[in-house]
Amino acid sequence: MGDEVDLHSAARAGDVDALGKCIAAGADVNGPDRHKRTALHLAAYAGQLDAIRFLIASGAKTAVEAMDGIAPLHFACQKGHWEVARELINLGANQKALNYKGENALHFAALSGNQKLVEMLLRKQVNPCHRSKRGKLPSECAKDEVVRAILEAAAAAKAGDKARRSSMMPLPPGALARRASMAVGKRAAGADLNGRAAKR
Repeated sequence: MGDEVDLHSAARAGDVDALGKCIAAGADVNGPDRHKRTALHLAAYAGQLDAIRFLIASGAKTAVEAMDGIAPLHFACQKGHWEVARELINLGANQKALNYKGENALHFAALSGNQKLVEMLLRKQVNPCHRSKRGKLPSECAKDEVVRAILEAAAAAKAGDKARRSSMMPLPPGALARRASMAVGKRAAGADLNGRAAKR
């Protein structure tokens, strides 16, 4: 167990040399801690890109689940590490994986408020219309207004544009952001008009 603890500490710190020594000494690269997190989970949570590459090259499984069915990709999205999330997907992580609560990567990314991460996941075809077991859409998890508007626009596009959906052609880069900016602008204009009316 001591080897696993050392491995996890090295992963969290992004210490690739220490990771190599732990694995060479026989540490299980997929060994869990008491919360069922592997070294890859902790590296993803901490945003340690080099450690993630090293661990996967050393046999770490991208689909392994911690408590509640959380994958390393979910941890990366929760913390808003878009480069880490992208690398995990590029190295084999299932971008559409759900945890035990029925949440996908967009639910976690929405919470982080990272617009770049949300747009990357949408380009990777993660479903903005998917509801968790509690009935929540990713957009309903967003605290950032622009991120919420991007997710709402993506959900509307997926639900309403059958031609685009059947061809599996993603929207051009930045299109959702432009839609979101327009939506936010309209909301702000509406609030301003309501304020003026109240003053009268």
